Amino acid sequence: MPNRIAIIVPAALLSVALPGCSDRSAKSGTASPETGATAIISKWNGKLVRRPGSTSEDAKVYLVRDGQKHWVLSSAWMKRNGYKWPDDVNQISAEELEQIPIGSVIE
Repeated sequence: MPNRIAIIVPAALLSVALPGCSDRSAKSGTASPETGATAIISKWNGKLVRRPGSTSEDAKVYLVRDGQKHWVLSSAWMKRNGYKWPDDVNQISAEELEQIPIGSVIE
C-alpha cells in the first residue's frame, strides 16, 4: 500500500480571482461597481447633458439613451418630452462626454 501524504492548504489560497469579481462583492451578494464609459452612460442615462464652454460645440445638448448620446436639435422636443431648459441640462466634463458613443440626432 502506497504512503499517503496530506497537504493542508489554507482556504484563502484556494480561491480563484476572476476579472470583475472581488472577495467583497462575493460576500455581500452585490455586483462590482461599473467602470469607465459604462459607469458614465449609466450615470447620465435618460438625462440631458452638455459640456462646459462657449463654443458652438459646447452648446450642443445631448440626451443619453440606449448607451449613446443623441444630439437634441429642438428645445420644442425637450418641452414635449417633459424636460425643462436650462434646468434639466447637466454640465459634464468634455472627457466624460467623449466617452459616450454618438447616436442619431433628435429633431
